[in-house]
Amino acid sequence: MKIKYIDNNQSMGIEYDYGKIKKEIKRLKLYPKKTKEGDDEVDVWNPLHVPFDNAKWFVFMSLRSKGKTTNFLIFGLIMNKLYGTVTQYFVQNDRLLAPKMTKGLYRIVNECGYIPIITEGRWQSIVLKARRWYYCNYDENGKISEMSKDYVCIMSAVATAEDNKSVLNEPKGDLIIYDEFIRQNYLPNEFVTLSDLISTVRRIRQSPIIIMLSNTVNLYSPYFNELEIADEVQHMEAGDKQIITSSGGTNVYCEIIDPKQSRARIKSDRMFFGFKNPMLGAITGTTTWAVKNYPHIEKSDKTKVLSRNHYIKYSNKLVNLELATTDVGLCVFVHWATRTYDDSIIYTTGEIRRPLDRYKIGYTRLDSQIWRLYQQNKFYYATNDVGSFVESYINDVRQR
Repeated sequence: MKIKYIDNNQSMGIEYDYGKIKKEIKRLKLYPKKTKEGDDEVDVWNPLHVPFDNAKWFVFMSLRSKGKTTNFLIFGLIMNKLYGTVTQYFVQNDRLLAPKMTKGLYRIVNECGYIPIITEGRWQSIVLKARRWYYCNYDENGKISEMSKDYVCIMSAVATAEDNKSVLNEPKGDLIIYDEFIRQNYLPNEFVTLSDLISTVRRIRQSPIIIMLSNTVNLYSPYFNELEIADEVQHMEAGDKQIITSSGGTNVYCEIIDPKQSRARIKSDRMFFGFKNPMLGAITGTTTWAVKNYPHIEKSDKTKVLSRNHYIKYSNKLVNLELATTDVGLCVFVHWATRTYDDSIIYTTGEIRRPLDRYKIGYTRLDSQIWRLYQQNKFYYATNDVGSFVESYINDVRQR
């Protein structure tokens, strides 16, 4: 197949026909439409509906494993077959690239026998060698007898990207997958580091697409703010899909994959996990957002508010911290806020713009007292999403 280039200029990258890629996947029947769960048949998620021509960043989230990574690895193998594309598989740190963590990356692809189908019998399997995946054949003793000259996928860690920039040369690295981008802890300035790694792979090409995958849906991940999709994401529900354009004109496709389960799975989950803890929604698929229960307490006649002057500003959101005395002693009531005042003290991990702005958790004796109450679990939240917001802020603080 003759390869076309954007603006007839090879340095600008390949002009991909995503319709042709999807058509080949359908022809080879690589994405099953249904899978069996008990007596039910349930839909299997795949990316054939995704408008790859209309954005460059693609964000996919679900509370359960829905086969996202495997399906995009298959997508990459078809891109390789038709265009020679090399999948770039990113994780946060080198620990996640240890062989024991990554050797099963293509396990399902191998177990389903997809490699001979994709390569039309030329290769039997795919194997990992030095953070690269190659096609291979085996002899009658089960030993590798032949490997492809070129790798079809290379794995990199965002945390050590700076060390590898000089040796990273991927002129056909046009499918970039960042797996598990939502997590408990982030690298300092992780988004900038990730973008720098993407820039190293991309050079000046316009052809790459960036796939962001997560099995956690944390409402206040800093990535939402960095990608300028935070406001839209907070109003999305399972099954929603949306293209959001940033202030600078970058299109981001966002999809929250529907976690619906079969009747057999629901019945089975009820037998083991029929408890009220909302975080179990990540197991049972009954919720969209991973928001746990946080401490709540009602104000009483004995409650005396000592200060309403402290705020947290983070991810384009604002909460007010009310220092008060109650039946349980000194504590902090936390609730959403819509504005601050000239004398407001604002905790932030962003730029310091005013004399009363405090970086991270501040430095005064009163700051120390407030955050000591946090350590003592004496922050009481108006709602669980306020608690999730504060926890996300503290996690970010600890990484800086």
